[in-house]
Amino acid sequence: MSRSVRRIVLYAVNGAGLGHVTRLVAVARWLRRTVTLLEGKPPEVLFLTSSEATQVLSDAGFASFKLPSKTLVRATGMNMVSYRRHAKHFVWNTLGTMAPDLLVVDTFPSGSFDELFQLLDGPFAKSFVCREVKPEYARRPVYQAALSLYDAVVVPHEQGRARTPKHPHARFSGEVVQVESCDVLARGEASRLLGIDPDVRLVYLSAGGGGDPSSEATLHALHSAIGGRSDVHLLIGAGPLYRGARLNGPSVTWWTEPRVSRFFGRVDAAISAAGYNTFHELLHLGVPTVFYDQPKVADDQRGRVEQAVAQRACLRVADVSDPEAVRQALEAALADPELGSRARAFLPHSGAQRAAELLLGPCYSDAQLDRARALLTPAIVRCVEGLPDRGAAVLGRWLPELFPAATLGGAGAERTLQRLLERLPSDAAEAVREILDDEPSRSSLDAALHAVSRYVTGATESGVSLDAALSVLEVARKKHPLRQEPHNDAHRWVERLADSLTSLLWQPTRDSAPAVEESHRAWCALGAADRVDLYKRCPRVVDASLGPAVAGLSRWLGLRLLEVDSADASGRLGYVIAGLRDLKKRYPRLTGAALEALNASAVSASASGSHAVGASGVPAGSSHLAGPAGVGRLP
Repeated sequence: MSRSVRRIVLYAVNGAGLGHVTRLVAVARWLRRTVTLLEGKPPEVLFLTSSEATQVLSDAGFASFKLPSKTLVRATGMNMVSYRRHAKHFVWNTLGTMAPDLLVVDTFPSGSFDELFQLLDGPFAKSFVCREVKPEYARRPVYQAALSLYDAVVVPHEQGRARTPKHPHARFSGEVVQVESCDVLARGEASRLLGIDPDVRLVYLSAGGGGDPSSEATLHALHSAIGGRSDVHLLIGAGPLYRGARLNGPSVTWWTEPRVSRFFGRVDAAISAAGYNTFHELLHLGVPTVFYDQPKVADDQRGRVEQAVAQRACLRVADVSDPEAVRQALEAALADPELGSRARAFLPHSGAQRAAELLLGPCYSDAQLDRARALLTPAIVRCVEGLPDRGAAVLGRWLPELFPAATLGGAGAERTLQRLLERLPSDAAEAVREILDDEPSRSSLDAALHAVSRYVTGATESGVSLDAALSVLEVARKKHPLRQEPHNDAHRWVERLADSLTSLLWQPTRDSAPAVEESHRAWCALGAADRVDLYKRCPRVVDASLGPAVAGLSRWLGLRLLEVDSADASGRLGYVIAGLRDLKKRYPRLTGAALEALNASAVSASASGSHAVGASGVPAGSSHLAGPAGVGRLP
């Protein structure tokens, strides 16, 4: 049976650390968002991993198929030759059964056991995350031979910060950072969750994911060097892979769970290993950090630190076993008020979204990926992923309908510009991005996307289902078409539409209560679901733009509600619904002038008391819909 959704498999089979898994989780989030928008439904995103910290994957919402790590195999005494044989067959059989549309591999192009050579000619797209490795490792014939078998090679570094691999399709995404700005806790909230005094200095200690053989000795040495300070509280990120002895005390918080980076907004200084993910997360979030390098087979941690030290974005300690050197380095980090700012300037953006886009290059056209990039703004992503359910419907169906490709435009120019930015030095690229952020076209699209996110959030906070909220938006697009607007700006129209509906349906009491007239108060007294029902029953005003039409209809509804002298909610609604039916019958093509005249007539009648309605909901006087003769009847 044919599969109706895309399937993406991410290969994260590595040794002692969490680097592959963490980086690929950051990319996988954007793979899922992008494909959902392009396909109209979420893809299957699966991990094939040897990491012993699969809770990192489940915490991020990804399923995984696991084989034992080399570290665990050695610890249990299993024969390594036998393990390699079993592991190869496990990978071959698992990937053969999964039959992915896209295979994404990180760092080791031939696989951890050189087993991918037998798979890289398979009938699926293959993309490689080419993290910088030591030159002697990259020069290996096996590495170079495997690299040439990929459809796309994505370098998760800024141009100029990494040695370019010898591959004709290599593209630079910028450094991939897992943590997103919306994940970082405010300083006060972080202090509360950690149970520490808001004024105490918080110092973060890390030895990476915890799987390095030296992790236990390093953390204990760091704690011994600075743990006695009364003005410092230690947040020790031991990592999910840590298996050594814990460190405890009144000024210590021990952390082995994922997502410790959400506390980095509270951290005053850090001492950390310079693994790819922790290094870039700390700099990206502006944490003043002292780095040390761990010896690795492929990862050049020393070279990474030296680049940042040269830009004065961090400090380095050569020997973490020297307590005096550690104390001096920490003091220097705490005493430099500009170190955090220089760190943030060194890495102002995460390349996770761009990396995902480039990895999907073999599966989608440039125009499709340009469109996804334009629509997947931080505001929309935060809104959608904060919804309790069905959030994918916003990405997969409604965003493409609200923002057709024709309204975005400039795909080719944006693609050319993106490639230019990849080739500029990081400071020059950042300056160009700042200029582009001020462009009116981008600003109008961002404003519209913000408005849509406010609308969806307002609906869910009001207790209205996502399906109902989106159906109202569809109805509103027909009631207030773009052709009736005084401008021809599709993005501005969507922004005004979403904001008008938010004010009418979800937040109708924004004005101060004393200044709100009686008809508006009557409208506000209804529940959100009742307001939705009445609005959907309203006719279209055939010659009025969005603002006057919404204002006129909401006033009409409020005035009708005032005519009912009844505490029975169903009776009041029934009276207004009957009035709407009569309105549509009498005015098949309702004009703005007719609606204005009807509202004026209702106000006059209300002032004279001629339209009082009893508990039965039957008007006491003549029909309020009569209005001036002939008004609203168009040929």
